Amino acid sequence: MVKRTKILYVITKSSWGGAQRYVYDLATALPRNQFEVAVVVGSDGILVDRLRDANVRIISVTNLQRDISLGRDLKALHELYRIFKKERPHIVHLNSSKAGGLGGLAALLTHVPRVIFTAHGWAFNEKRPLWQKIILYLTYITAIILADRTVCVSNAVFRDVHSAPGISYKLKVIPLGIHFPTYDTCDKARHTLVHGEEHRRLIGMVSELHPTKRVEDAIAAIEKLKVRYPDILLLVAGEGPYRTFLEKEIERRGVGKHVRLLGFVPDVATYLKAFEVFLFPSRTEALGYALLEAGAAALPVVATRVGGIPEVITDEASGILVMPRHPEQLANAISRFLEDPALRERMGETLIRRVHYNFDFKRMIADTVALYHL
Repeated sequence: MVKRTKILYVITKSSWGGAQRYVYDLATALPRNQFEVAVVVGSDGILVDRLRDANVRIISVTNLQRDISLGRDLKALHELYRIFKKERPHIVHLNSSKAGGLGGLAALLTHVPRVIFTAHGWAFNEKRPLWQKIILYLTYITAIILADRTVCVSNAVFRDVHSAPGISYKLKVIPLGIHFPTYDTCDKARHTLVHGEEHRRLIGMVSELHPTKRVEDAIAAIEKLKVRYPDILLLVAGEGPYRTFLEKEIERRGVGKHVRLLGFVPDVATYLKAFEVFLFPSRTEALGYALLEAGAAALPVVATRVGGIPEVITDEASGILVMPRHPEQLANAISRFLEDPALRERMGETLIRRVHYNFDFKRMIADTVALYHL
């Protein structure tokens, strides 16, 4: 019998964002006759639930958390060391800055044969105090140095760090890839999301409720449009720590009848065809699964000109790009799409072709497996 390659995926959070989706896709797509897979994670959550449903083994690290805490970080390092020593994996595949730094060090100490780190974006691009940015930057550079190869999920992620001395040869761009979802029809999706209000003009977002996603800019844009389009309704699918702030923002701007925070929606891609326009107004973004799935649904997209987004959206060809933190530009672009069905159709069809050609799921898996065997 051929011995299977044992891989441990390591990730800090178990919510359902891009990094978690990536780990799930890899852990469940690898052929079981070739790979033995387990996922090391710092908390319970949607990722853990879905992996268990897929019969993927989970290993918990109680002290692995996103926030910086010297005491807990040292304990997490010790936990990872013990896990790697016991499991003796052939490959450790690290995801997120904390998992990358601590996991890379634990892998070095336990002589793991091959270490891969995937950069899903850089937290030092977020709005943070300077000291935190410096610590995060050094953590990322350490993770890259400790890894044999680092996967960048977009060219933008590569550009942000490639000039650091002595690391560019370790970086490999492997864009995200998606299965094209099975979409409900527009009418069925609208009925599910807004039963009894199918007449509304639906604008969609799929986003973690987090400061970098700038959901508040979408809310402000809807405030500017509500008089001209009294039937407009923004639906935001996703959950996160920013919910209370956004609820207050909705109340402050008087758009309670025009904005709804839906929370986490299982299999949300199924319902994307309900929307006339899809928004992606992030302040910083590596690439974005939700953006790719909106493209696969041939939706007209308004997104910000940041990070890896222009690698998906070509302005005025496959969508409309605006500057981040400019709600008035968001509002103008939404209005253009609402007023011009032909423009919506043309840009949506261009985008679906681009996503199909450039962001193939099987290609992502094959390119990643090739890194495992180098």
